[in-house]
Amino acid sequence: MYRLIYPLFFILFLFSCKKEECYAPLSIHECNCQIETATDTYIYPIRPGSDEWNAFQSSEQMVEAVQISFSILNSMSTYGLIETCLENPLFLELYLAGSPQSFYDHYFDTFNVCEVLVNRKDAMHKLIERYSLMCIECIDNNYSNFSGKGGNVKFAFDEIELLLAQEDFLKKISASNRIELGRIVMDRYNKKKNNNFSLYHKMMSAWVAGRIMNYDNYYEILDLIESREEISIFINSGLILLPTNSEITVDEIVSTIMISFNNYLN
Repeated sequence: MYRLIYPLFFILFLFSCKKEECYAPLSIHECNCQIETATDTYIYPIRPGSDEWNAFQSSEQMVEAVQISFSILNSMSTYGLIETCLENPLFLELYLAGSPQSFYDHYFDTFNVCEVLVNRKDAMHKLIERYSLMCIECIDNNYSNFSGKGGNVKFAFDEIELLLAQEDFLKKISASNRIELGRIVMDRYNKKKNNNFSLYHKMMSAWVAGRIMNYDNYYEILDLIESREEISIFINSGLILLPTNSEITVDEIVSTIMISFNNYLN
């Protein structure tokens, strides 16, 4: 008898839970140049510039040197996984890849840490919490990036925004949570403009914006994707390709997407 009652109660609970209510709320904070970091972040024993790294003869040896076993990763906190993912020395290859999306696809297929992070239910919540803590203006910081902790704040934002743009993570939060994330993305984009970040770094914020709108089937971005091949390619890949003698510039494409994003948020 009791075995029948428990499943029935559980089923009724699931159906009584509205979709938006089934997602945990986001933790949003004021940004700070020095943020609390995980105590269980993996410390990569070999980094570029060391004698050991310089002795490598192939990319396979580099990958092997920074690969982490599932047994170690599965015991780590989600924050530890995020920092371990972002601090992988080979995240530098983002800037050598054909496109941001092709880099992510390769990174996911290659490194165990990304696979384990994607499978964490709270991964996107923790990514957004970390993102909210990061200030564009912080030249001196301890943010995670391919060189470890601290360094060029532009690289730190590129890396975390690359993850935020992925459907693997966007699907883990509700539509209202994506709006909350969008407001942070818009704020960081505007601050990148005000602090004279290069177009590449502003494009990363615009890519997150476009991917959020596309995931939510927002009609303006769908119309832009349908009518402009350059925008379709950008949303899919994170790369803007313009035909010879194009009448529109990369900056204009980014601005067009952010105008639509402002409409989406309001």
